[in-house]
Amino acid sequence: MLKVCKKAKPCQFPNHPHLKMMKLVLRENWYTQKPKKWAYAGTLFIISLVYALSRWHFMGHDLSASGGEVFQKHEYWRVWSALFVHADLAHLLANTPLLVLFTYLLISRFNILVPLMAFFVGGLLNFIVLFTMPPEGHLLGASGVVHAVGALW
Repeated sequence: MLKVCKKAKPCQFPNHPHLKMMKLVLRENWYTQKPKKWAYAGTLFIISLVYALSRWHFMGHDLSASGGEVFQKHEYWRVWSALFVHADLAHLLANTPLLVLFTYLLISRFNILVPLMAFFVGGLLNFIVLFTMPPEGHLLGASGVVHAVGALW
């Protein structure tokens, strides 16, 4: 017959089933690690860049991408600047919450290169999209990057 351990005394049976349950330890992985200390700073950097370039765009500097500007005028930088600017404040505010959340999660678990690679790949994909659009069509906004960082997470 098994004796039941009393709470007041130390258990005399090291292989008792209730002790085995108490020794359950989670394996450490990306999700159980503490976030990196600089994750807030990295997220703030990326969001500040998005807000600063959007503000510059709102003041009249065209940073959007179109087939005519990229392929005819050879302004290739526009495929990446278009990822950071937005059409209006509502567009910017709609993209911000998920961009902040997923950027923070990716930086805190991996590093800042992961969300920056999402912006880089987004620019490369803009090249493909501009090939299929008429030359006067414009691209702008971080919606594609928001979906990319969400998918990466």
